[in-house]
Amino acid sequence: MAFVIICAVVAILSAGESTKLPTSIATKRTDNAAPPTVAERVSWMILAGLGSLALVSVTSFVARNIVSMPLIWVVPLAIYLITFVMAFGRGRYQGWPIAAPALILGLVMADSYQNEAWISLMWSLPVFMAGLFCICLYCHGELAASKPDPIYLTTFYILVSLGGALGSLAGSVLAPLVLSGDFEMPITLTAIAAMFAWQRRHDVMISRAPALGLAVVIMAISAGKIGYEIDRSRILTRNFYSALRIVDLGSPPNAFRRMEHGGIEHGSQYLDRERRREPISYYSGSSGVALALARQRRVSRPGHLAVGIVGLGAGAIAAYGESGDRFRFYEINPQVLTLAHTEFTYLSDSRADVSVELGDARLVLEREAPQGYDALIVDAFSGDAIPIHLLTREAVQVYRKHLSASGVLLFHISNRFVDLQPALARLAVEEGLDARFIYDDPDGDSGDDSENDAEEGETPLSASSWVLMAADKSWMTAPGVLDRVEALKPPQPGPAWTDDFNNILSAIRVRVTP
Repeated sequence: MAFVIICAVVAILSAGESTKLPTSIATKRTDNAAPPTVAERVSWMILAGLGSLALVSVTSFVARNIVSMPLIWVVPLAIYLITFVMAFGRGRYQGWPIAAPALILGLVMADSYQNEAWISLMWSLPVFMAGLFCICLYCHGELAASKPDPIYLTTFYILVSLGGALGSLAGSVLAPLVLSGDFEMPITLTAIAAMFAWQRRHDVMISRAPALGLAVVIMAISAGKIGYEIDRSRILTRNFYSALRIVDLGSPPNAFRRMEHGGIEHGSQYLDRERRREPISYYSGSSGVALALARQRRVSRPGHLAVGIVGLGAGAIAAYGESGDRFRFYEINPQVLTLAHTEFTYLSDSRADVSVELGDARLVLEREAPQGYDALIVDAFSGDAIPIHLLTREAVQVYRKHLSASGVLLFHISNRFVDLQPALARLAVEEGLDARFIYDDPDGDSGDDSENDAEEGETPLSASSWVLMAADKSWMTAPGVLDRVEALKPPQPGPAWTDDFNNILSAIRVRVTP
């Protein structure tokens, strides 16, 4: 109904405008108008392509490094389309009033790349959306201002469409194939600054020199950021699922290797041969997973601990395996499996029988016969993209099928942007499970900030947050457990998340700090 009303209003307004203008603007042509030059045609494609590339690269950066939620792409897409409407409408958005804020915000965006001080939802999301708006308005405003005589408009719009399509393909298809890292955004900012400098290369007015200087600074900072990222990384690799890097940090005997995706850590390991079997990062000896496995080992038969782990990372949990134990990982990204074998030794050093099943964990678990796990660890929520299908009632029912009668279900929920405690509390209530929370900070800080702080310093230890669920009501009162666990936050209102209904927006943290 609203759509029909809006269409009716637009039709009425358009009819009114047509009565005021006896001759359509599109029919005002100049018979002797010079055809557009090759340089003009190329500039149309480049400007359209840069606007489209900015949309793709900023959306990708925001989703990977700032916040990833369902339909987050709608906001930048709406901004992109609005700038098109504004530029080709009645207003004129060209020149310094638009270029200046675009360059300033572009400079901020370039400087924020891999700068963890900026990776904060409350600050960076508005800046990046404002930057995208100004950049797209600049590109589209320049396009609108360079429209040729109406006789050549068909060619103009075809080239604009072609440029937009090529820019989108470059960011979404070509970049993952040719770039080893997540470099689209700094490359895009460099290209936009270079285009601006090229357009103003003959403008020698002293008052406009600062804008040209900003363009040069943007290019320099972007290139420097990419160079620094390549230089600090032992390995940079990328596929459909993610862009991963391996970095070596610290100095002997505390030197360690870390797997990262954006600003998120996915496991670390000491490089010293005497210490490399020691689980670190989120999985230290005081963590929730260490506590749960120690409790299960006390009540299970020696050498018969069976553990399932959703999410491989560096494979640190395998360090808890003993002779005769069975540790089975479920990992969707083959790139992670390759790095876990070639760059880390947790899997090969483990005394347990370790296996890895590639594929979506839930689908694999649904197909498998009951495994009788003493512990099933779901470690897939520390990144920026939350796999909701692993947090629904149906998923918990699949997990329970694979647990032994005395088994425990663990969720690793350390995350900067989302708080999963209320959702898990509701699931526990509806599934009749006893649930508790464990916050562990090896550095001794108190409180639950549930944030990934691996990037805050060259330390192999990270604060971690865990939720434990068990059908056995006596599980949480066992010695060594009771004094470590605490009650979860109150359950979220309404029903538990299901495959048909879930709301990740309700879990977004109101206050997010870097």
